[in-house]
Amino acid sequence: MDNLNSKKLKAAVKYINSWLDINFKNSPKFPGMQVAILHQDKIVYSKAFGFSSLENQTKMTTESTFRIASHSKTFTSTAIMQLYEAEKLSLDDKVSKRLNWFKSSKDERVANITIRQLLNHTSGLARDGDNSDYWQLLCDFPDEDYLKNYVSKCELFYDSDERFKYSNFGYGYLGLLIKAVSGLAYRDYMAKNIIEKLGLKSTQPDLINVAANTLAAGYDWGPFGKKQKPYANMDTHALSSATGFCSNAEDLCRFFAAHFYGNNVLISDYSKRIMQHGSWKTNHDDCYGLGMDDVEKNGWKLYGHGGSLCGFKTNTRFDPKKQLVVSVMFNTDSVDAREICSGIIDLVDSFQQDNYCSNKELAKLKKFEGRFYSNEGGLVDIICVGGKLLAFDPLWWNNLNRAERLVVKDDKTLRIEQAVGYGSPGEYICYSFDAAGRAEKIKYAGYTMSSKTITSNGLTS
Repeated sequence: MDNLNSKKLKAAVKYINSWLDINFKNSPKFPGMQVAILHQDKIVYSKAFGFSSLENQTKMTTESTFRIASHSKTFTSTAIMQLYEAEKLSLDDKVSKRLNWFKSSKDERVANITIRQLLNHTSGLARDGDNSDYWQLLCDFPDEDYLKNYVSKCELFYDSDERFKYSNFGYGYLGLLIKAVSGLAYRDYMAKNIIEKLGLKSTQPDLINVAANTLAAGYDWGPFGKKQKPYANMDTHALSSATGFCSNAEDLCRFFAAHFYGNNVLISDYSKRIMQHGSWKTNHDDCYGLGMDDVEKNGWKLYGHGGSLCGFKTNTRFDPKKQLVVSVMFNTDSVDAREICSGIIDLVDSFQQDNYCSNKELAKLKKFEGRFYSNEGGLVDIICVGGKLLAFDPLWWNNLNRAERLVVKDDKTLRIEQAVGYGSPGEYICYSFDAAGRAEKIKYAGYTMSSKTITSNGLTS
């Protein structure tokens, strides 16, 4: 296993907590947020921010439940792999072999679609059918009869295996396939074979049995200056296998940890590799396998899924070799959850790159650490990552990829060693320390900043 250094991970988590806190406070349109990090088999970080309900002023907790939308697809694909391992189906079976009504009077190609093609979104089926206003809550989500009627008269938009074309309907049909092959209703199969096996106490395949007092309200982004308002909750019916699941960050970390190599609670490593093999390029930098996407970055091989459903944005990423999972959840649609999840992993990676530094040398560097504020709202974090001092603006969810490299000139001065030309490379950061030796104020290339928040009325802690 290409595992992580636990001591360096602990240092990263400490800073990540501060980074999340300052950014959430700087994001007034984010009602609430939930973040969890799992390493190996332990939750090493879990925290909730803000409110699960603005109207009731209910605080978000780590037990609060979210609509996790398309994360549902990874649950569904895991169930299909279980049935594959039980030799109840083959991934290259035609869907019509298991669902005899899965054919179209208008397009003979539909009857030849395989299970694998539904899993990796290459069937050529429509994304959301011919009336997708259910996403706007203008009509009910499709039920089983609707899906059957639709496929009986549909036409493919591309030949199967021609290109990646995301399809929620495709995963709706996979839910019906699980029911037909297993003999259990979709929600019953998922509860028995995944949720209960992992002990996921806050996870359900749909809204049924989700306690109303734990379910967060999902909010719009308050368009055009309007007040943010909550969406109504809706049953996703036959699309629960595509978008219906409810869960929280800790439970999702535990679910995706079951996809670490060596963990055979749900499926074998062989099946995991089939799922994780991203055969089809998407429009992003990543590829899509069976129910999860994958992207390679800085030596990390990251897999996972995101979700977006009426006021909820969620994202989870994991590396099965490094055995790390990060899950991020928001109860608003005005955020890029994937970007923030990736930012957390970038911070973990930066701390893993530490060079060796003796305790004596480390003490000399750490005295310069701090968060410093300017009079007009500017902010800079100066942190020690092993043998390096780095400076960057943590706001807007920036990470250390944009950091400036600093070196010690003397006991009260740093030199900006590496910075973009538009910055202040070669210039100095001069420190003022209090009686206890804490950094109190700096002149960052001549720019005064304080370790306390500066307001129009002066300095406040």
